[in-house]
Amino acid sequence: MFDVLIHNGRIVDGTGSPWFRADIGIEAGKITAVGPLSGAGARETIDAKGQIVCPGFVDIHSHADYTLLVEPKAESAVRQGVTTMIVGNCGHSAAPLSRSDDLKNVVLGYLADALVPVTWRRFTEYLRTLEQRGTAINVGSLVGHNAIRVAVMGYDARRASADELAQMKRLLSEALEEGALGFSTGLEYIPASSSDTQEIIELCKVAATYKRFYATHVRQRDYKAIEAAEEAIQISQAASIPLQFSHLSPRIWAPRDANTRMIGMIDRAADEGLEATFDSLVYPFGASTLSGILPPWALEGGSAKTLERLRDPRSREHIKAYRYPMFKFVVSGQWDQITLYHSQKNPHYSGLTFEEIGRDRGKDPHDAILDLMLEEGSDFYGMMWSANSQDEKEIEIALQHPRCIAESDGLTLAPYGPLANMHHPFTYGWVARVLGRYVREKKLFPLEEAVRKMTSFPARKAGLRDRGLLREGMWADVVILNEGQVQDNTSVKSPDAYPSGFRLVLVNGKIVFDGNTHTGALSGTVIRSF
Repeated sequence: MFDVLIHNGRIVDGTGSPWFRADIGIEAGKITAVGPLSGAGARETIDAKGQIVCPGFVDIHSHADYTLLVEPKAESAVRQGVTTMIVGNCGHSAAPLSRSDDLKNVVLGYLADALVPVTWRRFTEYLRTLEQRGTAINVGSLVGHNAIRVAVMGYDARRASADELAQMKRLLSEALEEGALGFSTGLEYIPASSSDTQEIIELCKVAATYKRFYATHVRQRDYKAIEAAEEAIQISQAASIPLQFSHLSPRIWAPRDANTRMIGMIDRAADEGLEATFDSLVYPFGASTLSGILPPWALEGGSAKTLERLRDPRSREHIKAYRYPMFKFVVSGQWDQITLYHSQKNPHYSGLTFEEIGRDRGKDPHDAILDLMLEEGSDFYGMMWSANSQDEKEIEIALQHPRCIAESDGLTLAPYGPLANMHHPFTYGWVARVLGRYVREKKLFPLEEAVRKMTSFPARKAGLRDRGLLREGMWADVVILNEGQVQDNTSVKSPDAYPSGFRLVLVNGKIVFDGNTHTGALSGTVIRSF
């Protein structure tokens, strides 16, 4: 007797092989049979006639470290079939911490009033907190370089001393022993931008001894994108560690052939024996913390010092003269190309361009934005901005490559509760966009390959041996969808619209989304690597 029997479906099993007809039997949270099972008994039978049955999607690059604690139901994920997320990316992770207050500056999506007490310091304590609150999806975490560096050095814009590097290596080892799936860097972010290549090599050598992988948001994604890619490969080769190149496609200010050259570099490194893969956004716009508008020195000494500098007229002018903000639209004064999409203190400005905000306030847009940061207070790191900073053709080239994994770079959100005013342009529709726009409309690759890029491929890269495939013995993370109806319904003005076409989502054998509503099931698990 099966707990759940799914029959009559077209099985896309996650391997990339052509679909086939079969039934799937589930017992005790796992897939126990795949084949003709028409005579079998089951406590619950689901007819998937005319629909696709595939593994739950695995998001290898998420920033839901904190939002999963705020709202464990993970509405934006499960409603598009995401059943597993890897957090702790881009050097941002929720642990380790030396002080609870540091959390707001080492994770994305922080909400000061979310009523989630930060009681943890160690990595294992953070994972236990996730387990205690429960989660609708499976979640594993990388340990972030920024979190480790802040715990040891604060926001000093300098290289680490030998003693400080030794302390960072100790914290990294501790997190890996406690279950971190790998090590991540965000070398474009402060304070990681002050580290040198050798610091990262030494830390990656530690992760390599635990047989984990290295995920990197590289040091520069525009003018010096090629040099940054070279550094990522150099680090991975020197440390003998598998490389996951985060959101590879460069920004529009990069050299014209940068995307092709960087993909070629990944291929050559793989030919030389490095396990080198990459992931890609599926939208042509980028999003990040608004603190990327600031020079590294402006963040030294912590948030209180940063706010003092924003108040001081002379320091503010130096800040405005900074030539290397994350979005170069700032340098050229193209304020109509950048959008604010999250502010706790000024949520009414979410979705407006910097130009519109400046006009509303009767100020130069640059000053208006710095004023908003002041008004946000010590939580300013949680303010988020977005810009059309990438070429969709470059994204399509990346997504078509067999070494590329599709990723969200998003959070987990819901249009209600504490997260209602938090918008993120990638969160609600990225899977639907891949299946609807790139598979059905543009026919960039077959459905089976799209599913592989979002299931078995990321699962294997993250070391998840029992997820990502519809096979006997695997955990029953299963999605049923209507191939012809899958649609991303989000837009800049409606960033929290749920997608269409997803009929049923099971996590560890439990129905979490029934096609209309979230069932309330928190059947996900926290995944550790040992």
